[in-house]
Amino acid sequence: MKKILAFLLAAMLLLSIVGCAAQTQFDAQPAAAEPAADTSQPTQDSVSAADGDTVTIGYYLPLSGANATYSPYYLNAINLAIKKINAEGGLNGKQIVTASYDTTSSTEEAAKVATKLVTVDKISICISSPMSSEVLASSKTLNDAGVFTMVMGISSALLDPESFEYGFRGSFNTDNTIPACLNMIDTLGAKSVAILFSQGDASITNATQFRDQSTELGHDCTAFETFDLGEMDYSAQCINIVSTNPDCVFLAVEGDYMGTCVKQLRQYGFEGTIISREELSIPQQEVAGDAMNGYAFPSLYVSWPSLEEAKPNVNEQMYSYLESYYNEYGELPASIWAYEVWDAMMTLQQAAKLAGSNDPAALRDAMNQLTYTGIGGTIDYTDGRHESYSVDAFNVFIYEDGKVVSFAK
Repeated sequence: MKKILAFLLAAMLLLSIVGCAAQTQFDAQPAAAEPAADTSQPTQDSVSAADGDTVTIGYYLPLSGANATYSPYYLNAINLAIKKINAEGGLNGKQIVTASYDTTSSTEEAAKVATKLVTVDKISICISSPMSSEVLASSKTLNDAGVFTMVMGISSALLDPESFEYGFRGSFNTDNTIPACLNMIDTLGAKSVAILFSQGDASITNATQFRDQSTELGHDCTAFETFDLGEMDYSAQCINIVSTNPDCVFLAVEGDYMGTCVKQLRQYGFEGTIISREELSIPQQEVAGDAMNGYAFPSLYVSWPSLEEAKPNVNEQMYSYLESYYNEYGELPASIWAYEVWDAMMTLQQAAKLAGSNDPAALRDAMNQLTYTGIGGTIDYTDGRHESYSVDAFNVFIYEDGKVVSFAK
């Protein structure tokens, strides 16, 4: 009888150990469908909001995948802005905590994480992805939930104040760069232009709008060449463009493709001015090399390689930001994403002060009354279009001898 009892006790102990081990193993497995969370800032789960002393801001961006190259600069700027705002008392006395996710450069994932931010994290304020396609995939979810959103994509198709009531652009509208680009063509005395663009949403819109407006002004569009996202060999497109002998080339592509496009255009014999809607980031300047000389662009911001080079060329507010960024991270931001989202975060802070509340409806109403001087110039939302910078805000630059200078011919 004693042997039987001993056997039964041993069996029960063994089953208990196995059961505990199985439970531990199950708990350690992340759900396969869960997006990867960014833990660089405290999430709502890690900072107690029970006392009402915090406000949760959600954000989502491509931390991995094809569009992740410039996300570290974007993320750094968000974290630096939150640190500054919290040190100054937060938003209406509430410290900012965050709920954030990696979209993996996928529109499908962007839609999923927007739903999670709304239903699980219960956010009331959001900083969107800088990718226009990801904003398009998530905007309805955010707006239907009444989430106040700073929209960071640049496509003109993103913002309709009637359908995106709670969305306000924190970046620039790419269509607002077209007049400056057309002015550069006229300044050059150019009569013809070829267009090279990618199949990204903002690029398609930008290229089409530019072609239509350029043609209306009497410019001859000699070529309208495109390539798929992910493609890195543009030899056929460049050969076709060069064969039409254009006076200049208009480039409408996402940041990761710019340097390669510029380099290949030069390799296949184009020696004229290349005009684009935005600068070459520091990494893309390195890709392009000497081929970047003669690349002209309108911009609100310039990615400077050093504080020394920036200081004589920027205003005090811009230099203060660059100095703070450098002191925090030991380098300067290498992409305008970091400038745009800083402006967006500072604009949010101003809207919250004006509203006297962090309620989305109050923030929305305050934004429609807000004029603010950002690091890129005057931000004015008072015309009801939910756009930040106007057509007239852009300066024009060109790379000469490897450095950025004001465009003047």
